[in-house]
Amino acid sequence: MPYQEQRDNAGRSGPLVSYRVLEMGSTVAGPFCGRLLADFGADVIKIEPAGGDAVRTMGKRYKGKSLYAASILRNKSLISIDLRTPEGQVLVKTIVAKCDIVIENFRPEALEKWGLGYEDLAEINPGLIMVRISGFGPTLSGIRVRVTIGLGLGGAGIALDRFWEPNSETSMATKCQP
Repeated sequence: MPYQEQRDNAGRSGPLVSYRVLEMGSTVAGPFCGRLLADFGADVIKIEPAGGDAVRTMGKRYKGKSLYAASILRNKSLISIDLRTPEGQVLVKTIVAKCDIVIENFRPEALEKWGLGYEDLAEINPGLIMVRISGFGPTLSGIRVRVTIGLGLGGAGIALDRFWEPNSETSMATKCQP
């Protein structure tokens, strides 16, 4: 259920128009996921470091600006917050209180180290959904984990349940087993 608050949809439309998303991702996977939700109408707030997301340095350029960044950052509100500082962590927790979804793709356990892991944020917003994307695997401790991904748009839904062994030497695609 979307966070219940009068929202200015600012001309947005689509099946996710009533959802607010906080994107704390960088480079490719997190920002791409956020862009997809924004393209479907979600109000996406992207947090960047003071120097901007690394995506701003990637790809071909036009008039000094990254075309890739223009594509991946479209339809989002951008804010600069240093997640490593207590002040930044307080700001994130304030924003999370009014969000439905958080997207992150930091190294495993980075958010927990900053007091911004799912358990910390769910205390503020119990209905929060966290999307975690990692090229490093879901944990640093090497334990076997269960990953559940669900997405519903306009009554249609996709649900995937897979087991993944983080220390396997095979590709990500072959790590998933029904």
